[in-house]
Amino acid sequence: MFENHTYNQVIGALDSSGSLEAPYITGLARKCGSSQNWYDANYRVNGIVDGNYNSKPSYATLTNGLPPSVHGLLDDTSSTKTSVDNIYNELRLAGKNGKDYYDASGSGCSTGFNGSYHDAIRYYTDIDSTYCNSNDVSLSTFMNDVN
Repeated sequence: MFENHTYNQVIGALDSSGSLEAPYITGLARKCGSSQNWYDANYRVNGIVDGNYNSKPSYATLTNGLPPSVHGLLDDTSSTKTSVDNIYNELRLAGKNGKDYYDASGSGCSTGFNGSYHDAIRYYTDIDSTYCNSNDVSLSTFMNDVN
């Protein structure tokens, strides 16, 4: 997910020399699929405006499937949490790991950083600190994990 960029600015975008701007991500999108019709949390699935929200409500909607008026995360306040079900809890209950990879998060959920409102695994009250700390990881570990 690339905040503040359109799909066409990332997937398949060419630089001035004709090379892909994001070759790895473009390759993943072509091999695995992608979504071109994502709307932020300002809209419900039926297209009705739900409000005018910041980043955190959109990331919450992406990871729990509910509009902000239901999940209750209405702005970027880092300390605000919700008790709604979410993809991390579903993975945890299935005995799986749902990792968040960040280049600026520090290490684990107990470490504060300026952009923690972008780190969705931190939003949920049903994710305990042990699970959260082991699944909120540095982006530098991504390639090792997928190989």
